[in-house]
Amino acid sequence: MQKHSYELIKHIGEVRKHHLLVYRNNYPKILFLLSAPVIAWIKLIRNSDITLIHANDGLMAFFLTPLLSKKGIKLCATLHGLDVVFDSSFYQQWVKGYLSKFSFLVAVSDGTKKACVDAGIPEEKVHVIPNAIELEKSQEEMDFKEWMATQCGVNLSDDLILSSVGRPVPRKGFYWFCKEVLPKLSNAKYLIVGPTLKYKRLVQFGQKILPKRVFEGVCKMSGVQLDIIHLLELAKTNDNLFLLGHLPKNQLRLLYNNTDLFVMPNVEVKGDFEGFGLVALEAGANGAVCLASNIEGIPSAIKHEVNGFLLPSKNKDAWTEKILELSDPKTREHWKNTFHSYYENLSYTWKQMSEAYLKLFDNQMSLSC
Repeated sequence: MQKHSYELIKHIGEVRKHHLLVYRNNYPKILFLLSAPVIAWIKLIRNSDITLIHANDGLMAFFLTPLLSKKGIKLCATLHGLDVVFDSSFYQQWVKGYLSKFSFLVAVSDGTKKACVDAGIPEEKVHVIPNAIELEKSQEEMDFKEWMATQCGVNLSDDLILSSVGRPVPRKGFYWFCKEVLPKLSNAKYLIVGPTLKYKRLVQFGQKILPKRVFEGVCKMSGVQLDIIHLLELAKTNDNLFLLGHLPKNQLRLLYNNTDLFVMPNVEVKGDFEGFGLVALEAGANGAVCLASNIEGIPSAIKHEVNGFLLPSKNKDAWTEKILELSDPKTREHWKNTFHSYYENLSYTWKQMSEAYLKLFDNQMSLSC
């Protein structure tokens, strides 16, 4: 979402006059959110040329709700998934009662648009503009298995290499995969790349004192990766599971390039949502065969037997069967070659995405003339 906001501001700023209201990370975020409508109102008073306000996510849109009362201004927002389905009756009332009053909305995938409509937003108000896809391929600079052995203490030998990338939150399905599928794969090593849990003691304290629903809601909105606690415990007894933490881009691409199967085993979690699936595309572009759950916004990124495989979520037999089938090097190479042309021709830049936004903005503004 931060990358999305940065690139949109950058490219639109090259061709149009715009006024920014951006969080700079040097003071508490809640202060920024609470002050945002006041600052925005001041900008509107000082700049009579402003005719459209765009919030880059649902949370920002929530705090800008007072601007709905400003006459002559179009208010719009980009929605990424969780900011539509967040499990709070108060928030859902706002989605239906106020977000639906925004002039128009942008969803990052067809799945996110469906979530908007299901939440009570008129379908005609929601326009789909996918996230940009700029894929960088790995340039082999080191022996991957040697690097894993020396830097990460992981001996891969001749095992089937599986990997996943993302915050270890429940919807990612990493813990489900480790519990239900990994034990059936005797010759596989599973590598998970993602941030570790900050303030572990504070999170554990909050888990003890807060009602479960409140605690889970706070964690979802703040991006706390609760599953890392379970995964760390599991890794102590499972020699095939490795938590690599955060990796810089060059090492992440190296991982993709040497991964046999990239798995995105997402599960449905009430009040949470996978808006797209960019990491699966990044892995596929670097030579991994991708397997992903056929839910939410993921089918906007992975097309079954076109650039990967879509499997039923939480169906351990289907996942196990497909991985065992693809453990055969010849079968895996066949599909890798099949998907190659798709990734060779895949290009949807941030500039193209920004141009799509500008076109939508212009079309919507023309409707009010």
